[in-house]
Amino acid sequence: MWEINDNLHVHTHHVDNKPIYEVENFYKNPTRVARFLFNRDAPVWKGTQEGKYDDRRWCDWCNRYPAFDFLDKMTGLKWDTALMTNMFRATSFPYKTHYWWIHNDPCLNAIVYFNKDDEVNGTNLYKPPYEAKTWEDEEPEIPKEEAELLYHIKPKYNKLVIFDGSYFPHGMALNDDRYFGNTYRVNQVFFQKYQ
Repeated sequence: MWEINDNLHVHTHHVDNKPIYEVENFYKNPTRVARFLFNRDAPVWKGTQEGKYDDRRWCDWCNRYPAFDFLDKMTGLKWDTALMTNMFRATSFPYKTHYWWIHNDPCLNAIVYFNKDDEVNGTNLYKPPYEAKTWEDEEPEIPKEEAELLYHIKPKYNKLVIFDGSYFPHGMALNDDRYFGNTYRVNQVFFQKYQ
């Protein structure tokens, strides 16, 4: 189930002199992978803003699957061997005037997008430095005038992206209302090992 496609083409481009890697058609069996990752009761992540947001995460340590070997080889670094997911939906979000919570991680990030027919709600990278003034579970709405958007990583079903989450302030891109209701925005995430 965890096999990745042979002869993957890695599209590399640079934003602020930092590489962004994008790999389409990553898993050989993305439907099976998605069924395994997202057909479960994932716990609520942090708060729900009184029912306004339904943000769920699931994580489990696992064996070394081919994706981890690919990430190690691509970056020359070791990656945590964990299966991690993000599942998000909302009743509303002021996406025309606000960004979703902006943060840094202490390492490289990788994401595989699993929503079909969505090429607008990917991941935003912002101009550093950015100091988060709020917590995601308290006030995730960031007025757009408070951050400079450098690059929007467009999502595509079964597409892997790798970027430096320690350099780029980043966050989920919400650019329309497709995840207001019953449909979750779903992806798999990976993090480089860090001390």
